[in-house]
Amino acid sequence: RTAVVYNGIEVPQAVPERGALRAELGIDAETPLALSVGRLTTPKDHPTLLRAWSLVRDRLPDAVLALIGAGELEDELRALAAELGLGESFRLLAPRPDLAAAYADADIFVLSSRWEGLPYVVLEAMSFGLPVVSTRVDGVPEAVTDGESGLLVPPGDPESLASAIVGLLGDPDVCARMGAAGEEAVRERFGLERMADELVAVYRSVAGRV
Repeated sequence: RTAVVYNGIEVPQAVPERGALRAELGIDAETPLALSVGRLTTPKDHPTLLRAWSLVRDRLPDAVLALIGAGELEDELRALAAELGLGESFRLLAPRPDLAAAYADADIFVLSSRWEGLPYVVLEAMSFGLPVVSTRVDGVPEAVTDGESGLLVPPGDPESLASAIVGLLGDPDVCARMGAAGEEAVRERFGLERMADELVAVYRSVAGRV
């Protein structure tokens, strides 16, 4: 007696011109750029992300991680970034109402959560053609197919997360292939109209049994 209707998003009809976020960060078009978006709270496990990024920086010294978010753990994360010596390779940015320019400029999207539902940010990133590196938690594997539209790793494991990030940032061809697969998956399975149609179908089914 349970019906599952997946989250739906409005699929972008056009990708903004690249460059706005990179200009904000002061980096050029060739700099490997990973993006993460989320509240700075315990479930998102950003300490694991920062520890993983410390390992990424050892292997890809020019790479930059942009984390967009705010929350009660901001001071703790800034202190950890300083302790790890991340310097300019890590940028913590304030939330913004429109993330399109950020998605357009990034090379990959990263999520380090310990638990989730089905994150809208993952669907949004995929809709912009970004391959996703995420922890294998809750609803994430229902959106991201491991090895096809992204890479999934165990939660709380900086080394696995770092290896997946390096693997994608170091292989533009794989990034392009996975990004295209993710974009197609969103258009086929996670569009807003599809969600509305399935909700209507559920209500009609219930109404027909009354």
